[in-house]
This record gives sequence, structure tokens and C-alpha cells, in this order.
Amino acid sequence: MPAYLQPKLARLTMLCRTVLLLALAGHLSHAWPSGAPESVCDSFTPQHDARAQVTQAPYTLEVSNNLVSTGSSVTVTLKSAQSNTPFAGFFVKAVSPTGTRAIGSFSSSENGIQFRDCAGTPQSAATHTSNNRKTQSVLSWTAPSGLNSEVIFVATVVYNKTTFWENVRSSGVQVTATSGTPGSAFDVSTTPPSSSEESALYAGCGKTKGCYGGPAGGCVGNKNCDFLVTYRQMRESVVFQLMGKTNGYVALGLSTDNKMGEDSVTQCVYNRQRQDIQGAQSYNPGKNNQALSNPDEGLQVNASASMYVDGRVICEFTRVGQQTISGKEFNLINDFYYLLIAVGGASSRTELQPHNIAPVGMWVSSTNTKVTDTEVLGSGASTRYLITIHVLLLLSSLCFLYSNSMF
Repeated sequence: MPAYLQPKLARLTMLCRTVLLLALAGHLSHAWPSGAPESVCDSFTPQHDARAQVTQAPYTLEVSNNLVSTGSSVTVTLKSAQSNTPFAGFFVKAVSPTGTRAIGSFSSSENGIQFRDCAGTPQSAATHTSNNRKTQSVLSWTAPSGLNSEVIFVATVVYNKTTFWENVRSSGVQVTATSGTPGSAFDVSTTPPSSSEESALYAGCGKTKGCYGGPAGGCVGNKNCDFLVTYRQMRESVVFQLMGKTNGYVALGLSTDNKMGEDSVTQCVYNRQRQDIQGAQSYNPGKNNQALSNPDEGLQVNASASMYVDGRVICEFTRVGQQTISGKEFNLINDFYYLLIAVGGASSRTELQPHNIAPVGMWVSSTNTKVTDTEVLGSGASTRYLITIHVLLLLSSLCFLYSNSMF
């Protein structure tokens, strides 16, 4: 190669390497340098390709008052409990002690703080504007009118891309309805639901949680599924959200094959008398369903995030990661399962009638999966990874061809 071309080739090679590294880094980081997006309103999990720490968080959430009336405010301070562990980012919202739905609204006089509208509620969550290190962030939270319940503040706090803590909690704040407030006081667990609750189920699909929905392909992206199950790992448990078009029950079965038999089942049943959703665990020894002697073992239903709305049963529940049911071991953290979804009628939360058969009352995922993964089954969730790889390969090819053309 002529000597005069060598400096040009060196510069081109360096440029190609830089472009490839930047493209790859942009694909892998999934960080929150400018604040958490609204897609984490449910999951609270940053897109950092890492798991939350299981040690005690070196941060605290402090409240200025443990008693406040509706329409009044309380100061919420997120601070480092140890001087050597400042934080780069955070995401915080107010919830009921047993729920996940955002309550009230935030404001702040500080720079470096912005807000998110979770489930359509303005400024119902707060986050950072940059990943500059800080040891304290101060917020003001205002209780909504008509609320008569306890709330707590919950945060995810990020030290760096691979080190973060979830479920950092404050002490409880009792909110009391002021006299003369129009309408009756309500508890957050019985707040009238709206169709926005269903729409919120899709937030984070393919990014922070795995999703399987149908029956039509692409319904997850279009947010119009007749049934949907989402799942994400939380420490040694798995949090599920389940939705089905029914006025009876919707059930999720975990099966080692793609048909009924030896399946662990969790059902969510609409109770018309109580106007609530009740959950239970059961087992399919074959083509039938059997109640367990303890249908609540290893199961916790989030009542405030479970409801019947627009002809659909929606529920959120947490299952322990490892459990023996009817003599069979179910390891939700490490093993692969087909997802079976069924809808039908129910006499009680433990007595399910055969699932609907017209036009269809049971669906099975096309492939097995780990319920700790974040793919969207059957809807090409891996497309973004394939696109990235394709772009990288294209850049590599162009760089290679261009470099060779210089000889």
C-alpha cells in the first residue's frame, strides 16, 4: 500500500471502531441518564441489564409529617444514609401499603427534578433530570381530595448502571378527608377503575417485563389484546399481571409441555357480590382442575391493582420463585414453561367451570419461556436486537469494503 494512504487508512479504521463501539454501547446500556420513563411506572425496574441489590439500601425516604389532610402537602426527602454512597438517579411515587397505583401529585422547587404521569395522573411520580451525583433530593407531595387512607412512598434508587436498589420505602402517612369534601371518602383499594388501568398493563412489555397476549398477533404492541399476561422477577419471586375478557375467571397455567396436564395454575375470579377479584392457586393433574388444600400458599394478590373493568378481569399477583405443588417442583426463576391462558365461569375462587370453548377459551404460547425474561412471545420482541446486530454487521461490511478499496 502506498505510504501516503496509510494515515487515511488509520483514521478510517479508528472511525469505524468508534462507530461500532458507540452503536453497541447504545444498545447495551439502557440507562436513565435523563430520568426514568413512564414505562417503569409499574415495574420500578431500570433498564440496566442488571438485577437490583438484595442488601440493605444505603438510602432513606423521610417524610415531614405522618398525618396530613386531603389537599395538603408533605415534604418527602430522599437522602443518602452514608456519605460515600451518593445516588445518580431515582424514581419515586406514593402508593397504598399493599398497592402499586400512583396516588397524589409531586412538585419541587429544586433543579434536577422532573415528573411523570403514571396511568394518566399528572405528576404522580418524580425522577431526576441527569445522572449527576447527589446526596439528597427534596419533593413536595400533595394528597388528592377525597382520600381517606394510609400511603407510603416507594423509590428505586440508582448508584450506577449496575448497582441499584428497589423498594426503598418511607414510613406511612395517614391521609384524612377534610370535612365538607364533596362525595364520600374512599380507600385507594376501591378507587373506581378506568380503561387506563388496562392500557397501563402494556407499559414495559419487551423492555422491563415479559408479555404474552392474543389472540391476534401484534395485539401487545397495539394494546388491544383479549387476554394478556405479563411477568417480571422481583428478588426471589415473580410478579404477574393477568387480564382476560370474561366476567368469570381468567387463569394462568405453567406447563412443561404445550397441553394441559401437571400444570401449576393461578386463577383470578370476579366476585359479583363483593365486586372484587379473588385469587387462588390450583393444579391440573390432567384435563381437569383441582383445588389445593391451601390455595393461598406462595401467592399474594395485590388487591389495589386487581379489578373488573370494561368486561375484563384484571389482577396482579406475586408468586414465590420455587414451590412444590402436588409433589411436582416448580422453579419459576430457572425453568422454562409454556403459558396456558384460560377464561370461563366460576362458582367460587377455587371452583372453576370448564373453560369456554366458543370460539375459544384457552390459549397456549407458541414456545416455552422463563418468566424472568423480558421478551414478547410471538410478536417479534427480539426484533430490536436483530436490527441492532444487522446495523452493526452492515457498518462492519461497509468499513471492510471501504478499507479494502484503499489498497
